[in-house]
Amino acid sequence: MLEFSSMAQDFVEATSSLVGGRTINIMDREGTIIASTEQERIGTFHQGAAEVIATGKPVLIETKDLPRYPGAKEAGLMARRRAFDMCHPSVNLLYFLLVLVCSVGCMHPACLGISLGGALACGLLFRGRRAVGRLLGLLGPVALLAAGGNLLLVRQGETVLARLPGGRPLTLESALYGLAAACQLGAVVLWFASWQAVLTADKITYLFGRIAPALALLLSLTLSFVPRLRRRLEETDRAQRGLLGQPRRRLDKVGWGAALLSSLLGWSLENAIETADTMRSRGYGLPGRTCFSIYRLDRRDKGLLGWLALSGGYVVAGWAAGGLSYTYYPACQAAGGPGSLSLLTVYLALCLTPLALEAWEERQWKRTTKNTGR
Repeated sequence: MLEFSSMAQDFVEATSSLVGGRTINIMDREGTIIASTEQERIGTFHQGAAEVIATGKPVLIETKDLPRYPGAKEAGLMARRRAFDMCHPSVNLLYFLLVLVCSVGCMHPACLGISLGGALACGLLFRGRRAVGRLLGLLGPVALLAAGGNLLLVRQGETVLARLPGGRPLTLESALYGLAAACQLGAVVLWFASWQAVLTADKITYLFGRIAPALALLLSLTLSFVPRLRRRLEETDRAQRGLLGQPRRRLDKVGWGAALLSSLLGWSLENAIETADTMRSRGYGLPGRTCFSIYRLDRRDKGLLGWLALSGGYVVAGWAAGGLSYTYYPACQAAGGPGSLSLLTVYLALCLTPLALEAWEERQWKRTTKNTGR
């Protein structure tokens, strides 16, 4: 059953990427979802599926029928895919490279605030509230440790806030630098979370398959293996709890973890062999092998590439020229000037590009449905 659930999950994820990111669920005979592109729904009951299985007749669930069908979701919300996610992979890659370079390289407080806000907004757009909430829960203690550690360990700075019993000063500049480092860490992690949601393994393979096939293969396998390994761990853990119950003693927990590790290791080795056999059967590495791609660079993608190149080039060039320079020690001081304001404005527009594109697509969708009378 575990192996079938894993295969079913791989199937829905692969199929969803081929049909425009639509939500796909697979249920068992009782109507329980065993595989879904929305992984939080796995294990929940779907009344509509149970009715179809019992009667053998199709069921059309409209918005007004949702209260009578637990487990169902509004079809319009499920079928929609984010506009930026549907752009050409080169647009996605260029956007994330630009925002990551600016987030890592610039320590200007305003730039870090824009990076963190943009990363949070994009995370909510691409990953959802629940995933971003879990990520923020993990980032909070780490960011607090980074900010507090810098305040306690660094003695540089002119503005002394207080002194420790040993005479070590606590300065305002070290506190601000620690806070800036925490914001930078949060922004980078959130950007990579959106990167993982948008730049899927097939997009990575498409972008680098011809240039560096070995690198593209390594990246695609790594990106797809980590979520599968986590999913396998959760499935094995649930199976052990169902068969053996919850471990109580500390020694039992050690044995529990060893059993999980052994199962994961065996599955990983078996999966590696199956992957190698599959690649060999499909002619990987043979000379003259052709590649099929579903991606086409249309007029919208060319316009976005132009906008990203111009705005990103302007921000990066201004940052390299010192327009966004900011020093924390010995005193906080910015470069200032109207140039910095223009750089920050363009960078804000750059970070909000996916949200602006989503808003424009939403407006077009409403206009189209209104004109067609839907």
